[in-house]
Amino acid sequence: MGGRGGDGDGPGVDVPPGCGSLHRALLECHRRAGDPRQQAVLCRHLNRSLAECVVSACCPEESEAVRSLCSSAGTSLKRSQCQRARLGLSPFFQALYVEVELLPEAYMSHLQISGRSASASDLPVLPLSHNLCIRPRSPSCTERMAMGKMSRRCLLLLSSLSCFSAIALSWQQPRPETVDLAYHMGPVLTSPVNIYTIWYGHWEAAPQGIIRDFLLSLSAPSPSPSVGDWWRTVRLYTDQTGSNVTGSFVLAGELHDSAYSHGAALSRLAIQSVIRSAVAAHPQRLPLDPRNGLYLVLTSPDVEVEDFCREVCGFHYFTFPAVVGVTVPYAWVGHSGSQCPGMCAYPFALPEYMVGVHNASGGGVRALGAPNRDVGADGMVSVIGHELAETSSDPLINAWYAGDDPAAPAEIADLCVGVYGSGGGGGYLGSVFKGSEGEAYNLHGVNGRRFLVQWVWNPVKRTCFGPNAMD
Repeated sequence: MGGRGGDGDGPGVDVPPGCGSLHRALLECHRRAGDPRQQAVLCRHLNRSLAECVVSACCPEESEAVRSLCSSAGTSLKRSQCQRARLGLSPFFQALYVEVELLPEAYMSHLQISGRSASASDLPVLPLSHNLCIRPRSPSCTERMAMGKMSRRCLLLLSSLSCFSAIALSWQQPRPETVDLAYHMGPVLTSPVNIYTIWYGHWEAAPQGIIRDFLLSLSAPSPSPSVGDWWRTVRLYTDQTGSNVTGSFVLAGELHDSAYSHGAALSRLAIQSVIRSAVAAHPQRLPLDPRNGLYLVLTSPDVEVEDFCREVCGFHYFTFPAVVGVTVPYAWVGHSGSQCPGMCAYPFALPEYMVGVHNASGGGVRALGAPNRDVGADGMVSVIGHELAETSSDPLINAWYAGDDPAAPAEIADLCVGVYGSGGGGGYLGSVFKGSEGEAYNLHGVNGRRFLVQWVWNPVKRTCFGPNAMD
């Protein structure tokens, strides 16, 4: 797991590579503060940083589960899940490092698991405050090991603690009884949809081709499991007349706003102004189509958008008549290739904190291959699918969503973020296909394309579902 973090400045506690300097800084902070009460106040930031560093190194898969939830913020449900997941992970190393000088050296040496088969019974039980226990430990660590979804180091760490949060470290698809997805009597998109794409900023032809082929695949036949098969789950949603979400999409128009008509830094509201400019552009413009139109704004890698890479990778809403002239549904998705691929193009890119991290078998944690060899565009495809599914089933934010707050709804794709195949959850994508060069995909599209697109909530099966499901 690494060398000694103390380096003679304190007790010989083993810490993972890359965390030694934080450990030494924390020891020095404790020494300078003296009074334990002052230590808790003055050293809290170092303590938290060290905890996060060690958690990421010891438990990369479980830590990624937190990242998956927290990188997908934007609804009250996801923010709540993110908060619970963070609380579930942080107590382990807070318990270890709040009084790091008192930590037995033998404890961390057990975590190295080198040269022998260490068992949970070998490890000391470290007390945790009662209020840190979110839920009783369930299922057992033995059962979780058998499921193969927890690294051995993390298993030994967790088994030594008096309690831990199952909801954080074994995050799976939502249980049916916990999902209050309901129909709120608003419209869904039942008529054939005309998609109008606005390419905002500087775009190369290759990523445009990938995205365009995905959009074409929504309606065009492809080998199974196909994008069209995936859309069948979205089609299960109906309006108050019993009419289903449409399965007919036409790429009705495109506009290239390479002049950055509203600058290279956009607010959320400015996305509507981009649409207004597109339908008023001269000499070529997009039609204003309030009956069948859905406007898709795609920003290039150099365009910054409010909350992009911090809270969202994309969003959908409806235009305001005062801005655009009519009310039409729209969605925005940003190209994260140069800004935050580890957040919005995961698993084709790794978050910075995971670069150089070793997994339980000693190998480095690696990103998966992008099915069309374009990390940014392939990452966008799943976000576009997410937003189109929610735009079609909840275009005016008054149709299908879970939760009591229409200002922060949990929609049909929100419920399945990070799930791409059977068994998905907890930072594990699920069972997906792998190409000859390691590229990951779960759907086929037109022109021989392959895509990796997250699942959506199936209202009949009451679970996340996709056409590549093993059952």
